[in-house]
This record gives sequence, C-alpha cells and structure tokens, in this order.
Amino acid sequence: MSDFRGHVVAGVVWFLILAVAASLLLPRLVGNHGGWFVLSGWGFVAQLAVAVLAALWPDVDTASRGRKVFYRVLLAFSLYSIARSQWKMAAVIGLVGILPALGNHRGWTHKVWAAVLVPLPIVLLPLYVSDDGRWLRTPDFGKISAGLPFYLAAIVGLFSHLAADGFFGRFLARISGGPAKATRGD
Repeated sequence: MSDFRGHVVAGVVWFLILAVAASLLLPRLVGNHGGWFVLSGWGFVAQLAVAVLAALWPDVDTASRGRKVFYRVLLAFSLYSIARSQWKMAAVIGLVGILPALGNHRGWTHKVWAAVLVPLPIVLLPLYVSDDGRWLRTPDFGKISAGLPFYLAAIVGLFSHLAADGFFGRFLARISGGPAKATRGD
C-alpha cells in the first residue's frame, strides 16, 4: 500500500518508462518518429501531469494530501476552462471530480476496468467537440491524436496506482515484516 508520495513517484516512474519505451520502440514498430504518443516540451510536461493526477485519483475519496493536490489542480483547470468559455470541458472536469464519491474507498476506483474507462472522455471529447465548442454530429477522427497521448498517460497513472497499492504494497509489507494496512495518507 502506498501513500501520497508513493503514488506520485509511481506515476512519474511508470510514465517515464512508457515515454522511453515509446520513443525507442514506436519508430521501429510503426515506421515513424513516435511523436504522436509522447509529445515534446510542454506537451510532455502536460502528459506527465495527467499521469501523476491519475495516479492520485483513486484515493481522492479519502482525506489525504493527494486529495488536496488533485482538487486544487482540478479547480485550476476548471477555472481556466470557464475563463475560456469552454463549458463542456468544465462540466467534464467537474464530473471526473465527483466520480470517486460514488463508491467506497478501494471500491470501483481501484478496478482495472475503471482505469481504462474513466479516462475515455480525454480521447472521446475531442472527436465530438468542434474547435469552437459545438457538438459534432459525426466524430472527427482526424482529432484522435489530440487526446490519445493524454488518455494513455492517464491509464499509465491509474495502473501505477493499482500496482503501488497491490504488488508493491504487499512487497514492502513483506520486507518490513508487517501486514499491509491502510494509512491516512494514501
């Protein structure tokens, strides 16, 4: 079982491993430079931030430091979306923020299916929302590359959380000689 720092570190490490693997393997597999997945500059920083926030997300239903960080960043994104009149984005951000309250701690937010389904709006919204904010009747698949890197970063962050709580938590409990139990900071 991991705490706030453990989940942040896990999110960063898992994302960096994926970024390095993508930059080394994708060019060989798909014959391009692999830039469609791992963005450079601020795009890379934004993907890393998504991975870390996703690593904290399953535990925002508890009173923890991860909850405070997650909701402060979510508030900033919401205010930014509202300031730019991006009402649909602000609504989706709010929805993602309240989802963990719909269950018990270590309930559905700690399931593999949730790690795959919850971040889907990241990749689906750009397909159905035009640049000026109108809903599209048919998806614009040309925009799939806009959300896919961030969707994959979110999945990596969520899986890093599950791994830190599961395998690594049991491993640390074994080497420390104590049982894995919940802590206030996770």
